[in-house]
Amino acid sequence: MEKELIKLSDKDDISYELISEIIYKYFTHDGKNILKGSDYRINNNQRVWFINFAHIKKIKQIIEKEKYAIYPSDDLNEIFLFNDTLSQKMLEQKYEKLNNNDEIIVFAKFKDNSKYEGYKFIGIFSLQGKVNKKPNHLLFKKIKNDFILRKGK
Repeated sequence: MEKELIKLSDKDDISYELISEIIYKYFTHDGKNILKGSDYRINNNQRVWFINFAHIKKIKQIIEKEKYAIYPSDDLNEIFLFNDTLSQKMLEQKYEKLNNNDEIIVFAKFKDNSKYEGYKFIGIFSLQGKVNKKPNHLLFKKIKNDFILRKGK
């Protein structure tokens, strides 16, 4: 069987209601999910991240109240992950597990539907580091607008 080439672009006007639709369409081959582990890993340096962005206009309140939020920059070129629900030691351990060389294929959904409805491919991101050197606040930057997926064997 030939490999099927699928190109995803952040300019595409396609969104999906369910994560399972994305997994089935892009990350299933011969009826088997190709994503591995709880971090949806494709291989050693690529993984998929399905994000539910916090309500954009309520970021400060959500961070104060829930101590956890994932939110984008206005231009969608950066993603911030704030997590103050773990101990300092656990945060450091989690940070050490993250691979700065990982390409993170991101599908995101805005809970407030401020930009679009459903999950949409917004690009490939990479961990850049800690915001203000705090392990509870991480920064991911967009490194590519497009992703070419070779589906098949």
